[in-house]
Amino acid sequence: MCGIIGYCGKQTAAPLVFEGLKRVEYRGYDSAGMATISDGQLFITKDIGKLDEIEGKHTLSSLPGNIAIGHTRWATHGGVTQANAHPHCDSTGTIAVVHNGIIENYQELRQRLTNDGHRFASETDTEVIPHLIEDEIKKGCSLETAVLAVAPKLEGSYSFLAISSRDSGKIVGTRKDNPLAVGIGEHGYFVASDAMAFSGLANQLVPLADTEIAVLKANGIEVFDASGNKLKKETRQIDLQWCDSDKQGYQFFMLKEIMEQPQTIEAATNQDKESFTKVAMDILRAGQVIVTACGTSRYAALVGRYLFSKVGRKFCDVVMASEFHYFADSVDRNTVVLAVSQSGETADVIEGVKRAREAGAQIVSRLPSLLSAS
Repeated sequence: MCGIIGYCGKQTAAPLVFEGLKRVEYRGYDSAGMATISDGQLFITKDIGKLDEIEGKHTLSSLPGNIAIGHTRWATHGGVTQANAHPHCDSTGTIAVVHNGIIENYQELRQRLTNDGHRFASETDTEVIPHLIEDEIKKGCSLETAVLAVAPKLEGSYSFLAISSRDSGKIVGTRKDNPLAVGIGEHGYFVASDAMAFSGLANQLVPLADTEIAVLKANGIEVFDASGNKLKKETRQIDLQWCDSDKQGYQFFMLKEIMEQPQTIEAATNQDKESFTKVAMDILRAGQVIVTACGTSRYAALVGRYLFSKVGRKFCDVVMASEFHYFADSVDRNTVVLAVSQSGETADVIEGVKRAREAGAQIVSRLPSLLSAS
């Protein structure tokens, strides 16, 4: 899981993107970087370490230009090195991409691109994206047309942002099974993988559905479907408790979350009583209840399992999300599946939810607002 954010507008972009990256650093903190465009030139700075450490060494927030994209990384393909940090470039050094997700067919794409003369600088799956965009732009495509052509070639889940000094003045972003939304601010437009990045920067949100393409310019945004047809999207007011997105004086996010458990439990009990009661009754009436989760979310689910038995006198199974598909045949419309994910993006949890829904099961989960369009 990584964090991405971009800005295009009338203000200097780097300080705004840096602030947004600080909001989503919990999504990845082994490396970070930023790319900007100024006077037709692409600038990229990236390194390993936490965001403040990189800022201290390289002053990311001082990069020039009114367009910027940034990234905080949690390594998947390739080790924690400066070369593997995002953004990644094409062969010409004019296209930059930041990416969240996994490109499953990247080895096949990389081999084909290498055979065509492309040279790669990292071990990541992400780097194939700017190289593929490069090929399309060489054909005379605009940046958004290039992204439209490249996206169907990518297998897996992703959200990514692209900028190019050859087609400056815009950011192009798209998504598939990973969240991405546009934020509308007073002096420009933002796009990010997490609405927390918009804290204090934007007051309206435009969620993107799978395969949609967003084009951000200083004077507005456009959204297209996978066929290039222009879409009319509704905006919504951003209504989040932004204080939850920073450490509030704690050294680590985990410590903050431990210390705020009393308030979290109180907030959980103060939910809409009608909805809360409906969910409780659905669980009690269900033929079987399955909780699916990974990591620390699974530990929380195991504790919840005991409470279900003691308080509700209802037996439920807790299934590791990566193994949930093995039990898909036993799920039906008399099953309630509780999907637990801190980020709302855990791939195994999402895949399990999809299979359970296809089988007719009722899903109970509170997902982040960005996923509501998926």
